[in-house]
Amino acid sequence: MKRKVMAFVLSAAFFCGLSAQAIQETTDMRDDGQEAETKHVLYGQLTDKQVYSLNNYSADASSSGASVDIITREDIKGQNSPDLSKLLNQTAGVTYGQGSGGYGQPSSLIIRGSNRVLYTIDGVRIDDPAGAARTTDLRNWLMTDDIERIEVIRGPQGTIAGHTSSGGMVATRTRRGSGRLQLEAESLFGSYGYFKERFGIMGGGEKFDHYTAITWFKTDDGTWYENDGRRGDNAYNNLNITGNYGVRFLDGKAELRNIIRYSRGRKNLGMFDGYYSSGDSGIFNNNDYSITNNVFDVLSWSHEVNDKYSYDIRTSIYNTKYDMHYIKGPSTYDYDDYKYSSSATRFNIGTQHNVKVFDWNTLSLGYNFESEYFSLNSHGTAFDWNIFAPAPINQHQRGLTVQNDVYAQDCINIKDILFIRGGARFSANSKYGVWVSPNASAALVLPTF
Repeated sequence: MKRKVMAFVLSAAFFCGLSAQAIQETTDMRDDGQEAETKHVLYGQLTDKQVYSLNNYSADASSSGASVDIITREDIKGQNSPDLSKLLNQTAGVTYGQGSGGYGQPSSLIIRGSNRVLYTIDGVRIDDPAGAARTTDLRNWLMTDDIERIEVIRGPQGTIAGHTSSGGMVATRTRRGSGRLQLEAESLFGSYGYFKERFGIMGGGEKFDHYTAITWFKTDDGTWYENDGRRGDNAYNNLNITGNYGVRFLDGKAELRNIIRYSRGRKNLGMFDGYYSSGDSGIFNNNDYSITNNVFDVLSWSHEVNDKYSYDIRTSIYNTKYDMHYIKGPSTYDYDDYKYSSSATRFNIGTQHNVKVFDWNTLSLGYNFESEYFSLNSHGTAFDWNIFAPAPINQHQRGLTVQNDVYAQDCINIKDILFIRGGARFSANSKYGVWVSPNASAALVLPTF
């Protein structure tokens, strides 16, 4: 089964996918002080002073009108930590935490006290489509090896990002290849069964770049125990496969990019399994476990037609499946091979058009279509506390929501000192109705000495 999954993922990486890529003009100076030929730089070469996710095109972070932190690839390497949570927790106003039980436990992402935080990977939001709260759970996206860049934006960003970013957003981008063919290999071993194996191959030139990596990580987490009839095991096992492939056209003014990511995580739950008798201590069944599979494909076409007009067209599909297995344990009142499953698929297609009306004014117009299908299932036999007898469980729920968004945003630059950004997003959802998300900000950039 694992071979089939890996074969599907690796083959699909060449066909599907989405991520908006910015194309930015830079001008080099020759030795005689004259301007050299203008060349186009893609999103992957943004500096640590530029932010992309606020506008879906590159901009100066200091003039964005928002509180922004940018974590670059060099920052990630300097931390020398494979865990995303350690990076985010060092960022002002951000709290990322997992519940007791270590790796693989449900996690929460909070910015300035709000859990309404949008988390995206290559433009794809990865909150649970089956969850009404739309909170972000990163339990199986914790590895930093494949991350090129993280943008942390505090405060609501409803125009470009949508209503799920009322507390802020964290946007990550996958690494891409450049230069001559490179190979990366890594092996790590540690206490409590800590084990990590990684292999990557990457490279690229003016016309094409590629990046492929496989990471296997597992740990016993140091919490296996057996005492007074109790057993607990919080072991975690994770497999990540990442591919990022880009092709450039029209003298570097246009790009077609495909990105795929796959994650499979298994978590031993050590869940509470009931009582031997009234007042007796709880029993934990070491065999209970959960499995989570995530896969998304993202395809984008970005084109800067001229100095006044650029656009992108993007599409993505994101699928997540969660299975929780309760195995019959030693207690009389245990679940008897009970299984709970949830699966969801989100399809998205959108476009954004940027028009430079004047040198000091950029107008962005966008459209987004999104459909989400989810399914919840549970079956097995459990102890019914009301009638004190085993009771069969067989429940099924399904649903489909469709949403259309239209948005507009205007950015005004007054003499490179005052920057004003404002707009609104109109959303129509088949389940939750119609609403408008306005957003406005300003930045006053004073000279420094």
